[in-house]
Amino acid sequence: MNKEDPRNAVNGQTGRLIAKIVENLPPMSAKDMQAWIDSPLGVQRALKFALCPLEEVKSVFANFTLSLVQVERVARFVVAEHFKTGNGAGVVFRGFHPTFVSEFLDKVETDIPAAELIIHTLREDSSVLDAEIIAELGIRYETTLYHLWEMLKRQPTGVEKEARLGLPSSQSSAFYIRNNRGRLRVVSVDWNNDGWYILCTHKAGCSNVARVFSL
Repeated sequence: MNKEDPRNAVNGQTGRLIAKIVENLPPMSAKDMQAWIDSPLGVQRALKFALCPLEEVKSVFANFTLSLVQVERVARFVVAEHFKTGNGAGVVFRGFHPTFVSEFLDKVETDIPAAELIIHTLREDSSVLDAEIIAELGIRYETTLYHLWEMLKRQPTGVEKEARLGLPSSQSSAFYIRNNRGRLRVVSVDWNNDGWYILCTHKAGCSNVARVFSL
């Protein structure tokens, strides 16, 4: 009697596992499916967290307890009407990075649905690249300037609501947002003594970023 090739047994078991995953996929839109197709690292990370023992997967985030902030729907958000001094909401700005001014200030965001913003705290020993952060966040890593604005409105003058909002006063919080040309940027915010400073960069994987926001 011929013994079964162990490689065939592994392949057969792998096939059965894939079939079971497909059979139990949650309902999702074609857009979300395509987003996962376009993010193989995200799929890999999601499967690791879902299927592997936790001790085998080291998260870039400090824990699995995520804060949620409710944000209402808005039909139209004109960036220049809000990200300025004397904005009417009492948000105190210290300044804006030149790249933010050139790539975002003329932007108008439209038809943004109601959502729950998730606050992720990076590990203190974390020194990671954007690809690792995005892969762990999954397909909903992108946010908007409207979302950032809504967070600033809850903490207009710095630290008095820090615990509720989750924007630390001494370190930056990062948002993945597309600029006026549709290119993904990292927009970060931190409180600089007398106001919020808005920075735009190409990466978030640096030691000064404490928290990352996603949907």
